[in-house]
Amino acid sequence: MQQAAETPIKVRYSQADPEALRIQLCDRYPLQEPVRCELVQNGMNDVYKVYTGEANYYLRISLAGAHRLADIEDEVAVIRHLAGDGLKVAVPVAGRDGADVWAIRAPEGTRYAVLFTEAEDNPSQDQCQCYWNLGCAVARMHRSIDSSAIVILREPWDDRTLITRPLALLKPYLAHRVKDYTYLADSAADIWTTAGLAEKAPPYFGFCHGDIQPSNFFFADSEPVLFDFDGMGMGWRAYDIAVFAMNMGTWTPGFLEQDVWKAFIGGYESIRKLEEWERRSIPGFAALHALRVMWHHADLRARNSDSHFYCTDPYFDSLIQVFKTWYDRFKAGIS
Repeated sequence: MQQAAETPIKVRYSQADPEALRIQLCDRYPLQEPVRCELVQNGMNDVYKVYTGEANYYLRISLAGAHRLADIEDEVAVIRHLAGDGLKVAVPVAGRDGADVWAIRAPEGTRYAVLFTEAEDNPSQDQCQCYWNLGCAVARMHRSIDSSAIVILREPWDDRTLITRPLALLKPYLAHRVKDYTYLADSAADIWTTAGLAEKAPPYFGFCHGDIQPSNFFFADSEPVLFDFDGMGMGWRAYDIAVFAMNMGTWTPGFLEQDVWKAFIGGYESIRKLEEWERRSIPGFAALHALRVMWHHADLRARNSDSHFYCTDPYFDSLIQVFKTWYDRFKAGIS
């Protein structure tokens, strides 16, 4: 019987073998043996924990096509600047050749890898002090990049990236939910036109972390340590604050009336006082961040097979409700 010929097929997502990465890591970095590599997370990136004889690290490997090399290099530059300015961040580790980023030739295309130091996670029991300090750190981060010469090449977080592109990508998934799609489109447009956004200039507009949530910061006692700047970009500072509010407050009724939120805002305003229009815009930006999350998940579904729950009806039921909760708060003028 004649053997069937092999047929080349496009690969959407592959996953690097931890042992193969361990060998690469030992070759590229002066790590102390023994070295062990273990996959701990996949999704927006594949993340491996790297155990060595002296310290632990995290290796982040981007999905093919998610970012350009220049985008990753910008991120590294931002983190190194912030560390040099005294902020606690998980910093990139330079290889033996001095490079912070290395390319991996995967079946689906080029993926970029960066090794980061491990962030300390030993929080104080004084939550209000922790979150006051986090608010201070976010404001200091905004101010620090404003005073630097760093140029961010990624697309800014504006109406195109927060509304137009997400709606375009989500439209096929909501073709059978026309009423929901129309609600998202009309409500998002209403937020943008009525938020009263000021001129695109510091201190109101500038560098944003883009994903300030509990999985992207730890506390060393009461001092915050920031990491995972993968979602960074230029945008309204009220948006950066709103991302924190949405992630902390979506499942906690009355969060914006609680002491932790007041401590965070108090810490931020001890560095830079928010304008009234910024405060009013926070719930609206939180709703737009829910739309951005749906966009990212739809994009991830197209790139990564481990995303079967994304863009299903139960998923949209949940995320559209999140959007609605924050949009209603925006319309009621509650901030």
